[in-house]
Amino acid sequence: MSNSNFNGRMEDISEQTKPAESVHRLLSAFNTTNATVAKNAPCVLDSIDLWNAGTVTYLKLYDKATAPAETDTPVLTIYLAASLTRNIQFPKGLKFAAGLAYRMTTAGADNSTAAVAAAAVLAMNMAYRAL
Repeated sequence: MSNSNFNGRMEDISEQTKPAESVHRLLSAFNTTNATVAKNAPCVLDSIDLWNAGTVTYLKLYDKATAPAETDTPVLTIYLAASLTRNIQFPKGLKFAAGLAYRMTTAGADNSTAAVAAAAVLAMNMAYRAL
């Protein structure tokens, strides 16, 4: 199996590819950073689908089984342009060893506490599978 590390925590698991088993849904963002645990156990993220109805937003993914804080370092930060629908596929899957958590901010810095507006991000679906 080939390995490729991203921030030392994710690896290529292409030889273990299976379809997503579960979906974490966020119907509408709150006027916060929306610190949330999508899966509190090891998993593989296959895709993210969402609509950013607000201003520029940064979706920050964490390898954690608890809600992330601004003191945590994301393993992946995804830039979401204003008024944009995104479907992000991870064909080989992204492995999260502890769990999958996220935050959303309007600034790119890892420690940002700049909250998104209510309903800025709509219909976010994260498709994942257990390890």
